[in-house]
Amino acid sequence: MPLGRLSRQACGCMSETLVRICFPSAEACQATQTHFLVRAAQNRRVQKSEDEISYSLTQVRSWPSQASRPFEVPARHGHPGRSTQLQLSFGQLTLLPPRHEPRASKEPLTVWVVRVWEETAPEGEEPLEWLLMTSVPTTTLAQAWERVDWYQYRWLVEDYHQCLKSGCRIEERQLQTVDGLMRLLGLLSPLAVRRYAGTCVGA
Repeated sequence: MPLGRLSRQACGCMSETLVRICFPSAEACQATQTHFLVRAAQNRRVQKSEDEISYSLTQVRSWPSQASRPFEVPARHGHPGRSTQLQLSFGQLTLLPPRHEPRASKEPLTVWVVRVWEETAPEGEEPLEWLLMTSVPTTTLAQAWERVDWYQYRWLVEDYHQCLKSGCRIEERQLQTVDGLMRLLGLLSPLAVRRYAGTCVGA
């Protein structure tokens, strides 16, 4: 059974409220019946008013900055780390159903959107911009910055998963049960954390 499928089943057994930080569409995450936080990539149709349709990226990028704060961009994939200043805006949108996905829900989906961006970047670097969509109510600046902090953790999670896959070779185990996966994660997770910590020390 694929590791991703086992992981989803394991998450479904937990009683805590989960927030999935992922890359699929908001509808795909909504189908898991957990809260989600996704980075928007497509310019989706949105219901701007009762009789006016706009597009998500266009509308969100028109929102003025509501706050700013310093931000440390970590070194990634050959790009050096740097200090920058992020602008932030946030609000609510109603996404219209995708027209070319027959299995998608036919109902509009209301989401909260947080955009952070840097107005200028060093020469040779692409300015940072995240457009984050979430099902978690986001009505204050503190909550909006918290969503940004959640998404920032993806860098750590990606490195941890890489240590599980390459260093601990967890995908080669071919487990068939959720219980087996949880037991193996209990054994390998501390090893993956120590391996990740070792890469940080050596960086």
